[in-house]
Amino acid sequence: IWGKLFPYAKIIHVFRNPIDVAESLRRRELEIYKNINVGIQMKIQQLLLLGKSLPLGSLRVRNIFEGVKLWKEYVEKAFSLSEQFENRIMHLKYEDMLKDPLCNIEKIVNFVDIKVGKTKIIEISKGINPERRYAFLKDKELLDFYRQIKEMEIIKKIGYENLEKV
Repeated sequence: IWGKLFPYAKIIHVFRNPIDVAESLRRRELEIYKNINVGIQMKIQQLLLLGKSLPLGSLRVRNIFEGVKLWKEYVEKAFSLSEQFENRIMHLKYEDMLKDPLCNIEKIVNFVDIKVGKTKIIEISKGINPERRYAFLKDKELLDFYRQIKEMEIIKKIGYENLEKV
């Protein structure tokens, strides 16, 4: 739909490793669930009075494996758009942005063909925190889970199969 509405639009697809994505989704969902259960009667009454629906989130992503499956669906869909959008789609690995923000911001600026001074690009790159790069590697359970899924075809295709060596 968006491609038809904006035929000259450019797409920047930023993707992140599946474990950090699934864990982030899981934590967010658990936080939503916790907040919904606190004073749920009052919240339901308030939402009904305002004519809004209750934000129940997604039970699916409470399970990290389901979160990885959802990640896979989104990533595969985004990569499948490459042929349709040809030179109007850029795929960018989140971890590459964290590792070398200056270079990757320059790539984005060039891709969307906007004029941004080098000073501004440097300023923006300094605001990027590299600490979140492969955050799951610090968690034994998440690392064990990664070892179970790292042979998936899509993980190999986009270069996430050997993260323990990062």
